Amino acid sequence: MSNATHDWGSIARALGLTLQTSGSYSESFSFPGLKRAMARADGDPSNPWMFGSWPVSAAPDAKRVEVIVLVDVRTHLDWMYAETHTIARIGAPLLYGLRAQTTRWFQGAFTPQWGIGHPGIDQAFRVDALDGSRARQLFDPAMIDRLLPFADATLQITDSAVDLRCDEGVERDAASLARRLDRVVSLAEALAARRREILASDEERATLDTWGEAAAAAGLSLDRAGARIEGTVDGLAVTLAVEGTPGKLRTVLHVRLPHPLGVGLRMFEQAGVTFFAELFGRQDIIIGDPAFDSAFVIQGNEPGVRAVLANPLLRRALHQLLVGSDGFEVDDRGVFVRWPYVFHKREALESAIAHVRMVREGLGLAGPAARDGAYR
Repeated sequence: MSNATHDWGSIARALGLTLQTSGSYSESFSFPGLKRAMARADGDPSNPWMFGSWPVSAAPDAKRVEVIVLVDVRTHLDWMYAETHTIARIGAPLLYGLRAQTTRWFQGAFTPQWGIGHPGIDQAFRVDALDGSRARQLFDPAMIDRLLPFADATLQITDSAVDLRCDEGVERDAASLARRLDRVVSLAEALAARRREILASDEERATLDTWGEAAAAAGLSLDRAGARIEGTVDGLAVTLAVEGTPGKLRTVLHVRLPHPLGVGLRMFEQAGVTFFAELFGRQDIIIGDPAFDSAFVIQGNEPGVRAVLANPLLRRALHQLLVGSDGFEVDDRGVFVRWPYVFHKREALESAIAHVRMVREGLGLAGPAARDGAYR
């Protein structure tokens, strides 16, 4: 094992975080997207992330906020460099399609930008959102006072995360990381509190009312502040949520199975590079259902995977969930689907829930819902 691995293990213990296998980092990911990209590590992974919760220092109720610490290794021409990120989740997602970056983060001087009308913020930050007039409401005097100390930092704020980047390589000092976590958690909590103060628009209220009706009809609960439906459907832990990333609002469905399938299943949509992937030996199990096989790349333990996908009801449910989506993955633990728009109609929500029931029936699963729920 490398010294770096031991460093990360000791840092994680010092911070009270858990080591995770690394996923793919992108500055356009949502916080839930980063969580979906990682998994709890067994032993000491070679390139770990850290995940857990961090206390809000000024909160009287010992409130904690989810955080991720990761190292992103990048290459430019023949040069490789590393950046350490401390990231805090915004508990009440902003849902503006927001990206606010300090000029140290964003180097594209010729990209259009709009300001909020405060000279200090407009000079230090580049701010973009789907609806600028709505997003500007975040920046009241108290929020401006919180943001100005970050003017010389490398900071990004999105709908669900505050991301503070250290450009000086891999940060292995636990005290320094703790100070960074204090800063991002404090800002994330302030943004969530400010978002709760802003009145919902007529469109937001109408959409949330529709979501509430669909949730109640299915025996699920709606978190209005989080724009998220949660609960169990025929024993499957289910979440339907609006998820914001820079410039986009999407609907995501996440279903967690009661227990892993144990066949190493991984399914995702066929892409245009399939021929070349097969040429270089990528596994793609053929089930014998032409429409299904042409839609998906299927991997795992072949006999086990074939047994899991033998039921045509399951194949039909998964195939129909794929239609119109821009993100789809099935693994041993569950199903994830993302659509490139917000569901405004009850029929769309009810259709997604009906397909969850088809998945349950098609798998023939028994047992209680997953204890940790569906949503990452």
